Amino acid sequence: MRRLLTAAAFTAALAISSPGLAQTPAPAAPVAQGAHPGLPIADMVTWLNAKGAQVSPLQRSGDQAYVTVQDAGLTWVLFFYSCRADVCGDIQFSAFFSNPEITIEKINDWNRDQRFLKAFFGTETTGEKVATVQSDAVLFPQLGVDQLGDYAQLWTSLLAQFGTHIGYFTAEGEAAPSAQPPAAQ
Repeated sequence: MRRLLTAAAFTAALAISSPGLAQTPAPAAPVAQGAHPGLPIADMVTWLNAKGAQVSPLQRSGDQAYVTVQDAGLTWVLFFYSCRADVCGDIQFSAFFSNPEITIEKINDWNRDQRFLKAFFGTETTGEKVATVQSDAVLFPQLGVDQLGDYAQLWTSLLAQFGTHIGYFTAEGEAAPSAQPPAAQ
């Protein structure tokens, strides 16, 4: 009986460890030649319009493509990057604020305390103080344009907070002036 159990255990172990029974992972699907990761600009603009934003016609400055967006009482610019044939792999939300209360210290405080919007300080040739705030997003074509929802929600929420932080808006949320690019942009 003991020999029978030993033989059965040996046979089972041999069957389990047999190379013929081992599973090998399926090869990765080939990447289509010429496929560009990202989303078409036209689809992103259509999505923004469908969500109630007012979007300017596509503008270009050299190789840089962008649109101006009015949404939730704010005006900002959406820049398109890593584009080929107007299909873009990443975007940058940007806004520009100008008021006398903007200081380097306020910008540094913002950058220290906030993770998702970066800001920097500058001055125009007129001496006017300008704060630029930006947020970048990588786009995944398999997620479609709806992936813009979380990015846009985070952007508009934090943009209003930034405007209040630098003294552009009041804490009570008075009517938001336009956050347009400065004339030199």
